[in-house]
Amino acid sequence: MQNIDALLNLYDSRNRGVFYALYPLPPYENRDTGGSRAIDSLDQILTGKNTTAVAAGHIYIHIPFCDSFCSFCGIPKRIAAPDLITGYLKALKQEIDMYADKAYIQSCHFRSLYLGGGTPSVLSPRQLGWILKYCRDMLPVEKDAEITVEGSTHNFDAEKLEAALEKGANRVSYGVQSFNNTLRKTLGLQDRAEDVIHALKMTRKAGFEEMDIDLMYNLPSQTETDVETDFNMAADLGLENISFYPLHLGEGTRLHEKVRAGKLPPGDKALELRMYLKAAQAAKAAGYEQQSILSKWMLPGKRCLAEKHRMGDHDCLALGPSGNGNIADYTYRNVNALEDYFKLLRKESYPIDRGLQMSPQEQMRRYMARAFSFLSVDKNEFEKRFSLTPEQAFPEEINRLQHRGLIDVNDQEIRLTRAGEVWGQNVCVEFCDRQWREDLVTEEML
Repeated sequence: MQNIDALLNLYDSRNRGVFYALYPLPPYENRDTGGSRAIDSLDQILTGKNTTAVAAGHIYIHIPFCDSFCSFCGIPKRIAAPDLITGYLKALKQEIDMYADKAYIQSCHFRSLYLGGGTPSVLSPRQLGWILKYCRDMLPVEKDAEITVEGSTHNFDAEKLEAALEKGANRVSYGVQSFNNTLRKTLGLQDRAEDVIHALKMTRKAGFEEMDIDLMYNLPSQTETDVETDFNMAADLGLENISFYPLHLGEGTRLHEKVRAGKLPPGDKALELRMYLKAAQAAKAAGYEQQSILSKWMLPGKRCLAEKHRMGDHDCLALGPSGNGNIADYTYRNVNALEDYFKLLRKESYPIDRGLQMSPQEQMRRYMARAFSFLSVDKNEFEKRFSLTPEQAFPEEINRLQHRGLIDVNDQEIRLTRAGEVWGQNVCVEFCDRQWREDLVTEEML
């Protein structure tokens, strides 16, 4: 096992595990600071065709509802209520329609579709089926596209699984978090480990050949043995994709308040690293291969197109409140509040809170950050895209990372070292906007 102290000294002022790399972008302009001009530029892009070599794209739909709130989750959502869901689906249809007839969207080839949240499985079988069918009817989703529905093991019942499968879904993703019942109670999860295992087996029996689960580590009172046991239980179930995420205590969550009040112990950075290394060791021993720095481990021959398309050099059409997307060189984030989402769509306006048409420099930064999220940068592809080598574009960043032992550079690629994989999200952040990067360093993390 690697020297923990040496690893900690590489980034002693930052938290290793936050999802900083998901949308490594410069600060947005919002509607109140001239952002409407940037938002208006989206229409100009959408009137033209997609002529890039990378025509494959991704659709992400945010379902902002849950039937209960987990103690650790800070993602925008509401308690599911029939009237709210009906209103949301009506608004979502309108948002889909706004994009569906645009030349750029119709010239895309969407190879993956992902229903996330929130908890999409709080929807009825009919509602789940309608979303999947309407997207496939209105948007150019490839016939063999990877279509994933997130769900909770306590409410994704057989009827909903059947409806999703019938309308084209071929993957299910569950936020299991842990098979330890004590830890599950701390996280506010509704069902017990034995119920989770039953739900996973039921999903397989329903006909889903691909399953993806999330597991968490550095939870209050969790041990290294707990982490290893969780992974081995998932591997024994033959799951194709197991993702390991460290706990991020988002401000305002119940778990954050309990830790702040001293009712639960805070996370420990050295322990977090040991847990990560223990999980990686267990994954490799079980025959899994790492796809990304987000600790996504896959069985040989498997891959998660949704992650590759959403994080890679592809278009991502994001729909629903709080969705983050990018179309050509335009990147955007939808409004968080459901009421704001409804209000903007009633005005026949894109429900975008912040948008930015990126400069070539910003596009290069995003390319580097997202490529490193998948462990390496293809130097030839970068030069083909930008007419510069990565070393020419970012000499200081590459020299600094190389000096720290976080990357290896050869003629073909720049690859994260083993230490670089541990601190991969921070490597990605090195290529983000300077002010944004400085803000991350000062952000309070427990």
